[in-house]
Amino acid sequence: MMKRLTVLTIFMSALVLTHCSKSSDDNVIAALDDAEVTADDLFERYPQARLAQASDEEIKNAVDDVVRRALFVKDAIAMGYKDSTGTNAQIQNVEDQRLFQYVYGKDILDSVINEAQLREMYDKARYEVHARHILIQHREVPNAAASRSKEEALALCGHVLQQLKEGAAFEELANKYTEDPSGKNTGGDLGWFGWGKMVGPFQEAAFKLSAGDVSDVVETQFGYHIIKVEGRRETDVKPFNEEKDNLRRMAARDNARELQQLAQAFIFNIKADNNFQIINKNVDALYRVINASKYKIGPLDHVLKNVNFTAPLFTMGGESYDSQWIIDEVNKLDVNSKPTVNNINDFKTLLENMVVHALIIEYGHERGYTKDPEFSKAITDIQNNIIYNNYVRDQINANLNPTEDELKEYYDNHKNTDYMQKEMVRVREVLVKDQAKADSLYKIIRDGADIGLMARRHTERKYAKDRGGELAPFPPGRYGEMGQRAFEMSAGEISEPIKTNTGYSIIKVLEKIEAGPQEFDRVKNRVKNDINQEMRKKRTEERFNQLAEKYGLHINYDAAYNAYRDKNKN
Repeated sequence: MMKRLTVLTIFMSALVLTHCSKSSDDNVIAALDDAEVTADDLFERYPQARLAQASDEEIKNAVDDVVRRALFVKDAIAMGYKDSTGTNAQIQNVEDQRLFQYVYGKDILDSVINEAQLREMYDKARYEVHARHILIQHREVPNAAASRSKEEALALCGHVLQQLKEGAAFEELANKYTEDPSGKNTGGDLGWFGWGKMVGPFQEAAFKLSAGDVSDVVETQFGYHIIKVEGRRETDVKPFNEEKDNLRRMAARDNARELQQLAQAFIFNIKADNNFQIINKNVDALYRVINASKYKIGPLDHVLKNVNFTAPLFTMGGESYDSQWIIDEVNKLDVNSKPTVNNINDFKTLLENMVVHALIIEYGHERGYTKDPEFSKAITDIQNNIIYNNYVRDQINANLNPTEDELKEYYDNHKNTDYMQKEMVRVREVLVKDQAKADSLYKIIRDGADIGLMARRHTERKYAKDRGGELAPFPPGRYGEMGQRAFEMSAGEISEPIKTNTGYSIIKVLEKIEAGPQEFDRVKNRVKNDINQEMRKKRTEERFNQLAEKYGLHINYDAAYNAYRDKNKN
């Protein structure tokens, strides 16, 4: 069933596409025929901060991964993967989605959030503050327990501030007045937090205060706050370019209302500029035809092909479009992403979403956004990633089907190392909370009553009740005192009541299971996964070695080690 999402929701949820520009440092870490892999290529996949404390071996593994991807992509392109119909469709789909996001970033987000603001946020992110607060709520706050008016809440805030001026301890007033449940017995303590962890007005006020300062009244959607900063400290932060996307997301959250208004206006204008109109009578007629047909259930393109409704459904740019336009758009989607609709309103929402989505992509092309260096670079990376994944799917992961004999042979060779089972015990238990009841039940069971029947009637361990108190086999260390006692008993033995954290247990040991290899049938799927993993690794190494020779690969690991050290030193 289609989710009732408006195109505004989709547009607003799009994250702006940003990529760090290449640095001037182009130390070559690998050369293959007419191509190079540079330290910057390595940093893109493995940012320098990620491997700040890495050993040479860890850096070497990162280099091998990046070089392997470059080799596989080069070979895939030589084999024609880039021009295949399936890969082209995948690339076009992703490119359209990224262009949709890019338009939002360029025309909406960038008009509200600029580089200077992000730099300012980054500078603030270098610090943490330790703060306390007193929260006073009023009846206009959603889900607030307080019934006072805003005026009464402000008056109470004034009363609290006056007491603070007269020397009252902030912690004591917080315990008395705050309506933040977590601060009631902690003096309103919020601990240490960085920029972006609190709502906008609160963090703006807190980060302006020096240690020991108390704010005036600060209003947020949670009510009124009085804030005291206990301390400030510097923190380690990643380089600006690595934090830029996170900062942009935080800024978008803080400016959500303005961004939503701009997005609404953008969508309204793009529909108006292209004279988009749904022909409601024809859409209603189409949906009646669908409901009357035997094809009303299934992917939308399949349904529309079979009902063969040819009347126009909407107009755009002075032209009329019928259901074939929808079929063509849905055909671009992955088979698992094709929508189904259950009512006429869902259908109209979907139609509007699809048209506006197409108009925004066309708008991006008209503005030349696809030629922007950062967009072009991002699309190249996406293309290479799709090509790489398809190549690995076909050349490395295909036809991994070990036979039954191969599975058993692998199991026999590894059962004493990889598929061992700890010593286990299986018990039947009656758990009750009251000692007197436990003593009474123990006497009844000792005199011959069936412990399973007693468990069905009396045990407090609900998930075992229907199984007559039988617990799944467990290893040492489970169930505390009861578990320890179970391992001291013999099979068939019944215990006296054992005191536990939740009551008293009476157990009968059903089976003692010695440590040893698990049965083949129990671990067969694990064995298959392990064989396949080894086979993928072997195929990857073999293919890497073949391509290294084919394309004249030379790797300079020292250049990679030095590049990481230089970056982290700076």
